[in-house]
Amino acid sequence: MLIALLVLGAISYYFPIWVDPEHIIFIWGKSFTKVLWMVIMALIAANIFQYKNRKNQFVLNRVAILLNFILFGFCLYVFYIEMGIKDENSFGTGILGPILSIAFLSIANRAIKKDEDLIKSMDRLR
Repeated sequence: MLIALLVLGAISYYFPIWVDPEHIIFIWGKSFTKVLWMVIMALIAANIFQYKNRKNQFVLNRVAILLNFILFGFCLYVFYIEMGIKDENSFGTGILGPILSIAFLSIANRAIKKDEDLIKSMDRLR
């Protein structure tokens, strides 16, 4: 989860998500994407410290994954509608932030699930 937080923060903050000859747009350039990006970052940061409650951590990771999908979809929708599809337009490296964050949060969820299954199996042996 820490890697997902760092990737989402660093890539999305320092690299643009949209590049064309007249505009360079960062994720924090639009108000809705900025708010959603900050909510996701806060959710992941708070979720790191929920290690004593694995079920809650698993659910909050799923919420963060869903919000990352919404952020990615909103970026695609707004910039294709606002900027239009032209040959000189392209997505910047910053668009990889939500995608990589989804991947790392999914890996974290798999590890949380594995830990929860291990604890349940140990309880059965008692």
